[in-house]
Amino acid sequence: MADFATPAQLEAFWHPLSEAEEERATVLLGYVAALIRNEWSDIDDRIASFDDDPRPADALDPTVPQFISITAVKRAMIGGTSGGDGVSSEMKVGGPYTHQTSYSNPMGNLYLTATERRQLSPGGARRRAFTVNPIAETAGTGLPYWDWERAS
Repeated sequence: MADFATPAQLEAFWHPLSEAEEERATVLLGYVAALIRNEWSDIDDRIASFDDDPRPADALDPTVPQFISITAVKRAMIGGTSGGDGVSSEMKVGGPYTHQTSYSNPMGNLYLTATERRQLSPGGARRRAFTVNPIAETAGTGLPYWDWERAS
């Protein structure tokens, strides 16, 4: 099965890749495609249904898994690198020389965020309206006699 994105698309989104980065990106793009297909086995059918008619509720625009693949791979590639990419917090103190850097993905793990998972799910990120009836038909049954309503 084909990957959802290419190293050239990652390069256009992020920065020019070195030869080593391009090799790693190729492997990671294959892995993220496998992760997505493992979680949503019908994703290729949903993409094909979008190509036929983008209106069905379960149709998926092919650029969505492409973008998600690119962002997941970028997140994995910047994880733990020095230079400001992937840094979630940094602290520097002048005297007696303290420096602390925390990374958002220090191990460079490949993962999908909750938002990305929601976008890949059938129906996408669209929220659906619903109602909850707090008073069921059987409400009031089983109450003590003093809480019964008197019939008029």
